[in-house]
Order: sequence, then C-alpha cells, then structure tokens
Amino acid sequence: MRIFVKNQILLSFYIILVLTMTFQGPKTIAQAQDLMTMKEVTSVDFVESDTTIQYDEDAFNFAELRIPKNNLKNKFPVLVILHGGCWLSAVANADFMRGYATELAREGYATYNVEYRSADHPEGGWPNTFNDVRNAINALSSLSADYPINLDKILLIGHSAGGHLALWASLFPNNLSNDYAITPLNTKIQGIVSLAGIVDLEKYFDPTNQSCGRGVGRLMGGSPEELPDLYQMGSPVNLYSFISNTPIVLISGELDPIVTVDHVKILSDAHPEIQHLIIPQSGHFEMVVPQTEAWKQTLNIIKSMID
Repeated sequence: MRIFVKNQILLSFYIILVLTMTFQGPKTIAQAQDLMTMKEVTSVDFVESDTTIQYDEDAFNFAELRIPKNNLKNKFPVLVILHGGCWLSAVANADFMRGYATELAREGYATYNVEYRSADHPEGGWPNTFNDVRNAINALSSLSADYPINLDKILLIGHSAGGHLALWASLFPNNLSNDYAITPLNTKIQGIVSLAGIVDLEKYFDPTNQSCGRGVGRLMGGSPEELPDLYQMGSPVNLYSFISNTPIVLISGELDPIVTVDHVKILSDAHPEIQHLIIPQSGHFEMVVPQTEAWKQTLNIIKSMID
C-alpha cells in the first residue's frame, strides 16, 4: 500500500525552508514574499493516470503513465518526470507532480511520473534510490507493445532533487556500473531538462540548516569527508565529462532560495556548452505550475528538445 504524507505537512516544511534561507538584501526579501510555494503546485488540477506501471518489487517502485487523448500521433514522445522533495518522501512524492504531468499530457506528450525509494525509505539512498530511477527508465522498453509511446523520443525532466536524479541517471557511465553496484542504463535518452536541479552534492551538503542540504547526507549515507568517492560519482558536475553528447538544459528561477542560480551555475560554468535558462522574477516552484510565465518558457524548451 502506498504511504503518502499529507500536503499540509509538506507545505509546512517548505514554508519553514524558504523562511530560514538567507537572502541577499532587502529587495530580494520583499520579492521572495511573492514567490509561489508548494501550495500552488499541489493545488494544480490533475486527472488520474491511464495506468500505473510497477517497474520493480517495492511499493514505491511505480510510475504513473498518462497518454494524450488526441489521436494526432501514432506514438507519443515520452516525458519521464522525476519529483523533488530533498530526496525525502516526508517532503514530497509522485503526487507532487501529478498536475504537472497532466498538463504536459494535454500538450500531446506521454508522461511517466516516477516514484522511487527516497532516502528516508528503509532501503533508500545510495545506490537504491539511484537504481530505482534507472530501472523505471529501462522499464519503458517493455511498454511500447501495449502503449503508443515513441522510444526514440524520451526526455528526462526533474525538479529540484529530481533534477539531480535526472541528470545523474543519464550521465553516470555504464562502464562503471559494476564498480558501484549501479544498474546500467539501457534506454536511449534524447535530452535532459533539469528544473532547479542540484548539480553538486558536496557543495550542496549542509546538515546544519533547514534547506534540502540536510537530505544529501541521508541520500549518500554520510558526509563528503566520509564518502568522497561516492559524492564524486553521485554529482552531475563530475559526471558530465564522461558522457557529453546528451543535450542538457538547466533552468533556474532568478529568485530561487532553495537551489540558487549560483549553485546551478557550477555545472553550466564548468561546461559552457550546456544551456542555462534563468527565468526573471521566478522562484523554486513557478516552473512546475502550469500557465505561469516560467511554465511557458519551460514548455518551449521541452518542445524544442523533443518535437
């Protein structure tokens, strides 16, 4: 049976998180008061998925598949959606992205909203959380006989901690899989859209504050000092050089206090060929709330990468 945390608990966490972040200057504080919160995301209307795919044995190993209702295409491009929540189910789960997935299905894409074992699951963290994401993606190959999905057009989209997992899932090199007990990725990915995604686990790690930095240690099983090799192999900024032919777009809200523009720039500055879109007057959540200006800019990026 799936266990989900009440939205009020989730909202309370993010309110505390945003209020305890350090902002630069009084203007930014005033602007931040008008930023969207988790409440707007979880209030988005959604329709139930067409089917739920159990991609592995655990109760949290499932994905919601939504197929567009129009018949304009024989097979639809697939958007693999990975929710955030500091890698903790006590913060967010697949429910968080149901409205987002619903709206993208209305735009003509098959959406595959993935749940995975978070770091607070008894068996979560490295490597299982990471392997769940790859197992979910690999499971798509077995679905094409029964559902009208185009396996030649698969785009990974992740928000926040999910943006980290989307980048990691595509970039971790298969030839090192055995060394780290990681599932090989056997599915071709056309591109990655990271929405306010964490790119460097070592720099984001911070067990002392109220941000998602506290979740990093639980995800990895210790601190960067204790596990330097795992942090190296778990951070997209360190993996890009292994596989640099997958198109990547990083998207940030200019005023995001949770995953700041400066943090995301760690990856785009290291690899200038990666596009980094910074959306003015936007925070952490606007980009996953349909019909906002941030959503519209994000949708244009998705269309340019997959159509």
